[in-house]
Amino acid sequence: MALQRAKRTGGAFLDLKELAADGPVLAVFHVREFHAPEKATGFDGVNLPVIADVLICSGPREGEVHLGERFIGAITSTLRGVRNPKTAQGEQPQPPTTAVNDEIVARIKVLNPGKSNAGAVGDEPSDAEMKAVERVYEAAGGEAVWTTGASTATSATPEPAMAGGTAKRPW
Repeated sequence: MALQRAKRTGGAFLDLKELAADGPVLAVFHVREFHAPEKATGFDGVNLPVIADVLICSGPREGEVHLGERFIGAITSTLRGVRNPKTAQGEQPQPPTTAVNDEIVARIKVLNPGKSNAGAVGDEPSDAEMKAVERVYEAAGGEAVWTTGASTATSATPEPAMAGGTAKRPW
């Protein structure tokens, strides 16, 4: 029997690296749960899983809502509010400084794109980015978006005072 190449089917999870592959994307994360640390696979380290809902606030997928996503890796430091431990240096996981039900806005980007250690990280958004996120969040129904899972958000054009981004970053 001949080998067949696997086909990408979109998976059942939100892939942040794929989401930000063409440039940074703004998103709101609604923290649902912090899970206990677990041994990482593929490297000598620890995963600190976080369950969160996500509202995508920029890019071609603006307005999408993903409920109950499980995140591991670099993004969890942003969601937990503390740096992920470097186990090779003997560091232990710290308790989160964020809390369940916190809504965290981040600029998602890919660190080390095209390399085997590429990962999605969350950076602090600028004031202009926060205003753009607030418009999408309100258009999506505000806090209600986390209970309905549906978004009515539409692509909003930045106000002239907000302009200054690039074609990839309209905020």
